[in-house]
Amino acid sequence: MYMFAKLKFAHKINLIAALLIIVALSVLTVRNYTAANKQIHHHLQQSITEIASSVSGNIANWLNGKLAIVEAIASATNAESSVPEMFDIAVQADNAGDFKNAYIAVEQSGEFILDDPSIVLPDNFDARQRPWYRQVKQARTPSFTEPYVDVTINQLLISAVTPIEKQGQFIGVAGGDILLDKVANIINSIEFLGLGYAYLVTEQGKILSHPDAQYIDKNISDLLGYDASLSSQLMDVDERNQIIAFMPVEGISSVNWYLGVVLDQDKAYAPLASARMSAIVFGLISVIATVILLNLLLSRMLKPVQQLSHAIKDISQGDGDLTKRLAVISQDEIGELSRDFNDFIDTIHQSMSRVHTVATTLNSQIDQVRHSAATGISMAEQQLSRGTNVSAAVTELNSSAQEISINAATASSLTSAMHDQSQAGVGAISDNIVAMHTLSEVMAGSSDDITKLSQETQNIGNILDVIKGVSEQTNLLALNAAIEAARAGEAGRGFAVVADEVRQLAQRTQVATTEIEVMIGSLQQGSSAVVDTMAESQTNSANSVALANVAGDKMQQVIGALSDVERENHSVAVATEQQVNVIQSIDEDILQLMNLNEQGVDNLQQTQHACDELQQVFDDLNGLVRKFKV
Repeated sequence: MYMFAKLKFAHKINLIAALLIIVALSVLTVRNYTAANKQIHHHLQQSITEIASSVSGNIANWLNGKLAIVEAIASATNAESSVPEMFDIAVQADNAGDFKNAYIAVEQSGEFILDDPSIVLPDNFDARQRPWYRQVKQARTPSFTEPYVDVTINQLLISAVTPIEKQGQFIGVAGGDILLDKVANIINSIEFLGLGYAYLVTEQGKILSHPDAQYIDKNISDLLGYDASLSSQLMDVDERNQIIAFMPVEGISSVNWYLGVVLDQDKAYAPLASARMSAIVFGLISVIATVILLNLLLSRMLKPVQQLSHAIKDISQGDGDLTKRLAVISQDEIGELSRDFNDFIDTIHQSMSRVHTVATTLNSQIDQVRHSAATGISMAEQQLSRGTNVSAAVTELNSSAQEISINAATASSLTSAMHDQSQAGVGAISDNIVAMHTLSEVMAGSSDDITKLSQETQNIGNILDVIKGVSEQTNLLALNAAIEAARAGEAGRGFAVVADEVRQLAQRTQVATTEIEVMIGSLQQGSSAVVDTMAESQTNSANSVALANVAGDKMQQVIGALSDVERENHSVAVATEQQVNVIQSIDEDILQLMNLNEQGVDNLQQTQHACDELQQVFDDLNGLVRKFKV
């Protein structure tokens, strides 16, 4: 879209016209192509149907001729015919019909007479059990069998069979084997307009003949790559570049065969491709010729517009002479556009004259405002300098007063903190005295408990002496029992074992009692040492209580002195704070005056800057006006 907008007007018309012609020719070409396609398809359908009908007729006539010969065999055979007679009939039929083999099967005797005596049949061969025999016996009509492969020659063939009947009595079956390569020769001899070939296929899709022998006895899905319906209508198979159809072979009893026709798509539609190419070439020539003629016509018609464009360009990029006018040489839209352009130039001429006059007056006013703003800025800057000096002096005085106030407040705070700490110290000393009294009482109680513990350990020692004596007596009794058991011999052996165990137990008891006695001795010595230490700590605690009472009295005196100092510091801090407030009020007033003065200077500077910008705008405007000749 952007590229289209950059094109000239004539080029846009040429492009649009070319596109319209291309669309029209494309629609016409598609319509003609579609009609030609339908016509060619109809012609192909009609031609292939006629050819297929002719081929089907030839195949039907050929096969029906074979079947007629087999019927002649049946007519020449009766119940009284001997085997040699039937053999002669089969040989004559073979010669007449060019069968692979002709034969007769007799119902009553089961004999099977072949025209070729060199063929050896199995001993248990019974023609009456063969499918073709039972088929004819049941239907009692001439027919053809389903195609099958003969194992002796490995070729596909069918059999023409008919019943042998005389006066309503079924005598047997006459038949002849027909090689399908003869049918294939008939089909292959047809060129199908030089566009393709044909092959024979059964109703079940089994291929009976094909120019490529590898597909014989295969299914059509193996040939086409998909399961195709056996339709007589031509079908385009684009992926294989083919046109296919399946024409029924009519006129053959008990046979449902189809003639598969395959046409080369490129060859079949070659006239259509040629017509398409001719239409494309004709369309291109038409578009090129139309664009050339239209371009010449537009160049002639748009010449006045080009002259108008050159005139406008001369005014805009030349010396800006607004006194020039366009010549009106026609009364059409171009002439009207030229008159309107002249009116527009007149309006611009008058406007530029007025702008020049107003610009001159504006320049004079700008000079006056700029001079007034410069004078105001100079006076305001002097006033601002003096206000700055006063503000600095007041600020220094305020800083000194604030420092005095801060120092007085700090001294008062420190004194108050010392007073609080002294009070806390007195409280801590009092708590220490109480704790020492409590500690002394606890130590006294602990000393009594440890003394009682020493006495109890002595009692435990007495009990251990008793246990020790019991264990010694037990040991002696165990020894005596062992001696008595030894005297008793075998009868006292169990008693001796028990006595030995008792003796060992008594010994372990003595050892444990001795260890406990040692531990209790150590405990008694420790208890005595703790009692002595507790007595000494109780004496020291009493001395500490006396010293803490003296410290408490001294701290009360310090607290009184700190209270006096705190009152004096508070008075100094209050007076200094009042002085600081007064100085700060003066400083704020001076700062407000300086801020107002600075705002005035800023306003004057902005005014002067606006004048500079206005002067620049005037210079630009004046430069634009000077470009035009008025």
